[in-house]
Amino acid sequence: MKLRNCGIFPAILIGLATGAAFGNPSLAPTISSPDDADKTIVIHDTTNHVTVFANETVLFKLGDQQFAIKFDGVSRAYDLAKLAPAGVLNHKIRVYIAPRACYELNMSTVLLSMIKTNARRCIPTRVSAKRS
Repeated sequence: MKLRNCGIFPAILIGLATGAAFGNPSLAPTISSPDDADKTIVIHDTTNHVTVFANETVLFKLGDQQFAIKFDGVSRAYDLAKLAPAGVLNHKIRVYIAPRACYELNMSTVLLSMIKTNARRCIPTRVSAKRS
């Protein structure tokens, strides 16, 4: 049985596609300018979690204090107290990152389609020997 050469083409495509789709995410969210915020979330003493979208810049307001964070990291959940400036939060708040359906889910469909197509090409085939 002979295998067709599949190469690393699918891995390269997946790497390029995910980099383009996710904007080459850093390892963690970053502090941003409040002027760049896509939305504002007001934090109360009873707030224990919030949900934001991937690659979204959020302005958090706590009384008279505020800070903005761009959520471009690779994780799907963060502790806001670790991201906020020191001394701003007095309790733990979990931030959950929801995918942006307009590009992440569509990109997943494209990637799965590419993988399935290439997998069909890599199926082992029998090579029959010609006898003369």
